[in-house]
Parts: sequence; structure tokens; C-alpha cells
Amino acid sequence: MVFVRHAEDPTPLIGMGYWNGEILTEKRTDYGIGYDPIMWFHDYVKAGSEISLETKLEVSHRTKALNAVLSQLDEWSF
Repeated sequence: MVFVRHAEDPTPLIGMGYWNGEILTEKRTDYGIGYDPIMWFHDYVKAGSEISLETKLEVSHRTKALNAVLSQLDEWSF
């Protein structure tokens, strides 16, 4: 995730987030969006479509990336 202060910002804030899993050869369920039915997360012993939305929001790569950007914003003075 990237935060830019303006169109020509020479030092954008970059946040990275990872959520490691494995791509399955078949759908695990018929629900979920995107990769949810075919992404297996070993830590949860479940496919993405079987993990609660609340859990996904806590541990997803997007949440981790956003938190990384927010922590940099805390350090940056306007």
C-alpha cells in the first residue's frame, strides 16, 4: 500500500503486508470472492472462504500493509 502526499511526492510511504498460503487445485467452497475459495491458509487449516470476516480483517495482508503505512504517518510530521 502506498501513501503519496501529492502527485510528485519523491518519498511516498510504502507499507507491505504478507499472508502466506497455498493455492489449491480445486475450489474448497462455492462462496467467497477472489481467491478465497482456492487459497489455503495452514495457520487456520481452512480456505480463505472458510475464515470469518472478522479474522480476515485482523490478519490479512491488506490490514498489515495499512498498519505499516499508518505507523509511518505517526512518525511523519505534517
